[in-house]
Formats: sequence, structure tokens, C-alpha cells
Amino acid sequence: MSKKLLVLNQQDVLIKKLFSSSFLTSYKISLSEQMEIYKDLAFTQANTSRKSINKAKSIRFVCDDERIIARFESKIFYADIISQILETYLFGLNVFELNWSFKDGFFYPELIQRDFRDFAFVNNELKFNNGGDLVDIPKGKVVYALYESSAFLPYGDALLPKLYWAVKLKHASTKFWAAFQEKFGSPWVIAKTNANPDELAVETHAMLSGDTAVIDVDEEISLIQPTSTQSDFHNLVNFLDNCIRSVILGGNLSSQVDGGSFAAAETHNAVRQDLANADLNLLLFVINKVLEHFKEINNYTGELYAELEPINDIKSELAQRDSIIYNMGFDLSEEYIKETYGVDGVKRDMNLMYANNQSTQTKFTPLQDDCNTISKAFPNAINKPLDDIDAITLSNDFNKINDELDKDLQEQFLKVLENSNSYEDAMNKLLNQGIKQDKLENIMAQVLTNISLKGLSDE
Repeated sequence: MSKKLLVLNQQDVLIKKLFSSSFLTSYKISLSEQMEIYKDLAFTQANTSRKSINKAKSIRFVCDDERIIARFESKIFYADIISQILETYLFGLNVFELNWSFKDGFFYPELIQRDFRDFAFVNNELKFNNGGDLVDIPKGKVVYALYESSAFLPYGDALLPKLYWAVKLKHASTKFWAAFQEKFGSPWVIAKTNANPDELAVETHAMLSGDTAVIDVDEEISLIQPTSTQSDFHNLVNFLDNCIRSVILGGNLSSQVDGGSFAAAETHNAVRQDLANADLNLLLFVINKVLEHFKEINNYTGELYAELEPINDIKSELAQRDSIIYNMGFDLSEEYIKETYGVDGVKRDMNLMYANNQSTQTKFTPLQDDCNTISKAFPNAINKPLDDIDAITLSNDFNKINDELDKDLQEQFLKVLENSNSYEDAMNKLLNQGIKQDKLENIMAQVLTNISLKGLSDE
């Protein structure tokens, strides 16, 4: 009996076929292959992570008509549409059709994502591929976004072609390893005998089905576990998963850094934030493009645009500066507070609140009264402050700033400080108003000293 040798042509090898292929574009990836990428778990995790950064942010529509704002927020740019726009980096070119309908006195659009393969650029103008014929698109019918387009990449720098080979090789390797494990991964039962081997084979087979086997003392049954290691397969799959995450997230901290590194984590987060900002700019571009078409079709002349509204933007640095100015004795106007911090409503009467608060609190004897009582009871005791801070706060020099600043100077300080962004800026403006520098520096030094001491005494 002759043995046949299996000869595998090099062109039939998977790796050879993958790496010898020509440059792949997103237009050459079929829908079934695209869905294969979408079903990959590493891709799903990385894609969700990249989009979640901007999904957590809030887009604010600026318009005088609340009805328009409400419809755009709830009926037009809802969560699914936002998610589809944020995936522009996958396709390079992301096209949305606008279907207009009349509601509440205006024509409103409905965004429907279209297959980018059905569109092409001719002289930098987007055309619709109608069965091979490139036809013009009516104005206001389509909006599109391009990710990292250039003269060499007019349809954008899509990430799908870059993910294709990694996902394809990973799935092929996993399928091969699963078949290999199913065929060769189970233990082999080896039986040795000098008697009838067929009888021992029947007993061994019955034993594997859950029965027992009775063998002679000279016979032997043993299990041989396959000795091939799985590390190579695991290393390959981990490498491909890291490639997938790196393409989408701009780097994979867990795979590219050995051990903990704060600097590496900061760099990784900075890269992710830059990618998120690029995606956010595309999102705002598409939204504002739709709003432009809305204004043109409806002849709407009012203000209407979209902008980013950061979450929990409390303007802490400006609030800290205003707090210092207030502690210096300058009151900030209600109009300034509302305009700067976006505060709505009516300002409460703090004096009334303080009076009500005092009336509901338990009455305690002030510490100063206790000190006076002690002084009367012990007239020979030395009446001295508790510490240096207490001595300064009780001295006449503590409120010296009130004597130095007259009314006109206070008004100048208030006006200048409200319109200054730094200490140097405030100093230059005050000097330009004719205040002597030595006096000004002395006054501001006393202000800063008094503020520090007052804060320490309060604590």
C-alpha cells in the first residue's frame, strides 16, 4: 500500500494570501465581512469605549424657539443617530439622507444613514451611484462627514480596512485551534496486552462509556494527554486583540506597558482624548450642517446652532478668583453672577436667611463674653491673646485696609478686578489710572496678608 503525500501550495497558505494581497479599501469590504468585524468582542469593546466618551457629553442647541430645540433634541438627534455619526472613523465617509416632513409650522429632517459605497466624489462634489450612473444630489438632501481626508485619501482614512486583516486572521486561527482541540485535544487511551487485543479494545471502549474494565495483571491501560502547548495560540490571539484595540483607541495601555506607569497612563488618556475631540468635531459639524439646511429651507432668520455643553462646568478657577475678590470687600453684581455662571432665578435675601437661621439655632454664650466674665472674676490675670494669629486679628492693624481705601479707590478696584484675568493685568490697569505703584503694592500686600490671616483665624 503506497502512501500519498499532501502538498500544499504556498499560495494556498492563509498567511501568504493575507499579506500578499493588494491595498484594501473599505469599498472592497462586503457587508458580510463588515458584520464579521462588528461581531468581534475586542472590536466591540474598543468601539464602545471610544464612543462612550462623547456620548457622555451634552450637545446644547442655541435657539430662541423652545419648540425647535425640543424637536431636534428628542426627535432628530437621538442616541442612535449620535452613535452612527460618531462611527465616521470606521468608514472614512459617512453619509446621511435627509427626509423632510412638515411639523408645527416648520419642515424638519429625519436622518437616515446610507451605505457609503453608493456615493462617489466627482470634482469634490458628492454624487449618488444609481446603478452605475453618478447623478446629482438635490440641495438639502444629504449631509456627510469625512474622517482624516486628504489628497491621497479623498474618501477619508477608514479604520475598517486596518481592522479587516487582524479580525480575519484572529477568527481563522480560533476556528483552526477549536477544530484541532476537538480532534487532538482529548486524552488518548493506550492499552497493552499479550493476549487478544480485540477483546481488550472492547473492554476499553466500554470503560470510556462509563463502565469498568477487568484486565489481566500482565495487561496495562494508560491515558496519554497531548503535550502540545497552547501558549503560541494565546500569544497570537492576544497580539491580534491588542492590534484591534490599538487601531481604534490609538494605543492599548494594557498590552504595550509592562507594569504600572502613571506617565504611560497619562499619555494613553491624552491620546484617547485627542481622538474623542476629533470625533466630537465631526459630530458638531454634521449637526450644524443639518441646522443650516433647516434654516435655509424654512427661511428661518433666528439664531440656531449647536455647541458643546461640558458636564459639571462650574468654572472653578474663575469662581475662586471671584471668591477672593468678594472676601476683599467687593460685592459682585447679580447680573455678573447670572451672566458668568449661567445662574437662573432670584437671589435670596441673605440677611433674612441669617435672621431665620439664628432664631432656630440653640443660643450659646459667645466665647468673648466668657473671656470678659473670666477677666472680671480674675482681675489680676494677664489678658493676652491665645496665639499670634489671635493677636493680629484683635489688633487695630487688621482692618487697616478699610482706612487706606477710600470710596473712589474701592470703585476703581472693583471695576478693574472684574475685568482682569491675572495679578499682572490688574496691576497694570490700576497703575494706568494714576495710582502710585508703591502705595498700590503696599495696599495689595496688606489685602493678601489680611485675607490669609482671616482665613487662618476662621479655621
